[in-house]
Amino acid sequence: MLSRRSALRSILFSLIAILLAAAPVARAQSSGTWTIEGVVTNGSGQPLQGAIVYLKNTQTSNILTYISEKNGSFIFSYAPSGVDYSIWAAYKGKKGDTKSISSFDNRKTIHIDLRVK
Repeated sequence: MLSRRSALRSILFSLIAILLAAAPVARAQSSGTWTIEGVVTNGSGQPLQGAIVYLKNTQTSNILTYISEKNGSFIFSYAPSGVDYSIWAAYKGKKGDTKSISSFDNRKTIHIDLRVK
């Protein structure tokens, strides 16, 4: 009986040690930032200046916005990585399709082009 108990205790301590060792790795993967960039175009593929780009954190529902440049470009610097996002653009009352960014994406810079029809 004593040897079985010590074997279970040994397994329990091993599992705890593994979990504690893995915790900093999981934290490191979820920390950091992304740069999310792209170009907003119309249905003909022409760049749209002045389109509003929305970046929504799906966990907190916080939304960041960016007004596209003359060439239709936008950039969100320092967006927290390890978070799921929805991104879309709107121009003169028309909303484009919503795209998703997965928290599992491991790129530092994410390029997404958006179209408003």
